[in-house]
Amino acid sequence: MGPKTVRLAPDVLEILAFVAWNQPVNASDLEETGQDKPMNAIRQLVRLQLLEVERNNTKRVNTTYSTSQGFLNLFGLKSLEDLPQADIFQFK
Repeated sequence: MGPKTVRLAPDVLEILAFVAWNQPVNASDLEETGQDKPMNAIRQLVRLQLLEVERNNTKRVNTTYSTSQGFLNLFGLKSLEDLPQADIFQFK
């Protein structure tokens, strides 16, 4: 899977970035993004193998999401430490 093989809508990319910088995250953490249905984006990212799911019990109460090796490969990262830091971005 390469960058040209994955097309993500801006709202899905926002969720991916949120998870990457805040992982592991759970459903209540995702509410901080302000998106109406962040779990739709999570399901898409899991299907694309960019996120991994960890369930701590069978009732899904403690389900968390983290980036996968596929995420690192897609963006050419060796580890999460290679992610750019938020202070390098300029926001309008």
